[in-house]
Parts: sequence; structure tokens; C-alpha cells
Amino acid sequence: MKRLFLVAALVGCLAVPALADLSTHPLVGAPGSLLSGSVHFTPIGPSTLDVDVDFAVWTPGTFSGVTLLPVPFAPFFSPAEYVYAYQVHNLPASHALTTFGIDSAGGSLTGLAYDPDFDPAVSDVAPYAGSIFVGTPDFAEFYFSAIPAPGFSTVLLMSSPLAPAFASASVINLGQTAAGTLPSPVPGPAAVVLGTLGLGLVGWLKKRYIQGA
Repeated sequence: MKRLFLVAALVGCLAVPALADLSTHPLVGAPGSLLSGSVHFTPIGPSTLDVDVDFAVWTPGTFSGVTLLPVPFAPFFSPAEYVYAYQVHNLPASHALTTFGIDSAGGSLTGLAYDPDFDPAVSDVAPYAGSIFVGTPDFAEFYFSAIPAPGFSTVLLMSSPLAPAFASASVINLGQTAAGTLPSPVPGPAAVVLGTLGLGLVGWLKKRYIQGA
């Protein structure tokens, strides 16, 4: 009995480092990034998912990854473009999740990757597959066997030739969903059109004001 107790105690001691292996949140305030932060996702309907997603965006040619690996079944990303990085944090009150999806803000997505060493923690979960769906807008998904609660993903990477705006994103497991907004590519021509319309409206209002004076 004493021997069994000793073995159990030893196993418990060995398990402690794994439980203490928490993410260092390397994307929040990431050096050289254009913007970074963290978003808490809101459960939809009866969902009990409780998730934060950290993010960072780098301008073309400024991202320096540690170990860049392809996501199976998805085109490989280009560090010469805008790099969008995300890390999913599944919180203790949640349950395991299997999918992370991100819409573009109407822009094109060119590739996916992940970096298992950007976060020095060793218990992060890598995607087993991913997809980019071309449409209006494009959107991407990363698939996991399961990110436990608590647990977190590797740093997930997405590339686009386009600069960021904020677009919808979601985490999913067995029909349960939580949603938030994250940086994602916005098409340049659309931004130019919106800017032109805005300037035109200002000019029209100014002209109308002068005529009415």
C-alpha cells in the first residue's frame, strides 16, 4: 500500500509541470507588429465555450517566425505579405473545441501556416488540417483534434496582400459556437472607394453650406 501511495505521489509530482505549462501570450505586444491584442469571444445561444483569442499583424516582410510549418491541405502562407497571427485560448470554464474560423473583411487570403515554437510552452495544440474557402468574402478554418479546457493552440498564421480591418471569427465544437471580431484583410480598392465617397460627401456638404450662407 505504501509503495502504491509513493508511486501515485510521484506521478502527481511529475504531472505538475504540465499543468503549469501556460501560454506566455507572445502575440500580445509582439515586437514589430502593426497591431496586437486579445479578444474574448461571446458564446452564441446555449454554447458554453469560453474562449479568448490573441492576435498580432505584421506588415509585409517584417514577420520573423521561429519554426514555420505548413497546415495540411491548405496553401502555404507568404511572409512577404501581411501576416495575421492568432492564438486560441480555451479557458477553464469552457470545454474542448475543434475549429477556429476567420473571415476576411472582403479581401483575399493566400495561405496558412503555424509556428509551434513562437510560444515557448510545449503543451500548445497544433492544427491537423486547414482550409481557405474562396468566396465573398474568403474565409479560413483551422481544425484541431481538440484544444482542451484549459488549453491553447499553437500560433496560427495567415497571409494576405491586403492590410487589416476587423472581421468576424468563430470557434466551434459539436454545434456550439462562440464569436468575436479579429483583424483580417480588407480589399484596398474598397477602402479607396469608401474614402472617395467620404471626400465627395464632405465636398458636397461644404458646397451646400457655402451656397446656403
